Amino acid sequence: MNEFTYTKDELYKLGTTLEPKACKVFLTMFSMADNKGYVNTSLSDLSKRSGLSITTIRKAIEELKGFEILEVNHNVGVATDYRMKTLLRRNPV
Repeated sequence: MNEFTYTKDELYKLGTTLEPKACKVFLTMFSMADNKGYVNTSLSDLSKRSGLSITTIRKAIEELKGFEILEVNHNVGVATDYRMKTLLRRNPV
C-alpha cells in the first residue's frame, strides 16, 4: 500500500507521547507530506511554518527519528530527504 495515512488512534498516541514541540514539527511535516510520506522542505522552511527555532526543530527531528516515525537521509551537497513512516515500529513509553 503506497498511501501514507495515520489512524485517529495513532495520531492520538503520538500526540500524547511526543514532546509538544516534536508533536508540532510532526504535524507540520505531516501536512506537507506526499502520499508516500516524503517531505520536501528545509529547516528554515519548517522554522517559518512552525514558528520554532531551527535548533528546536533539529531536536524534534531527533526525537521523531528515535521513535522511528521519521527517516532522514543527509545527502552531501544536496537537500536532506525526509520520509515519514506510517506505522509506529517501537512502542513509546
